[in-house]
Amino acid sequence: MSVVTGDVSKRRQWRLAVALVIAASFVSEDAHAYIDPGTGSYYVQLIAAGFGGIALLARQLWYRIRHPSSRRPEDSAHVEPPAEGRDGDPRTENRAP
Repeated sequence: MSVVTGDVSKRRQWRLAVALVIAASFVSEDAHAYIDPGTGSYYVQLIAAGFGGIALLARQLWYRIRHPSSRRPEDSAHVEPPAEGRDGDPRTENRAP
């Protein structure tokens, strides 16, 4: 058996499995399940958090689009030397005389 034939066979198996799962979801009977108020409020909280996350992501992306010059430069080769005190020791920089 060649590799190509094996790939086609696996694709057919996946398609068949997906088709069976979809068909089973339409054929199943009502579950008559009870969802208590705690579960309902949990789902509402999940949806609200999802919308909040999407809003924050959109705000960040919009800021990056509107202010492209405020990005940090990619080249960080320039490094400032440490500040030194009067005697050349950086530990005594802000110390009173």
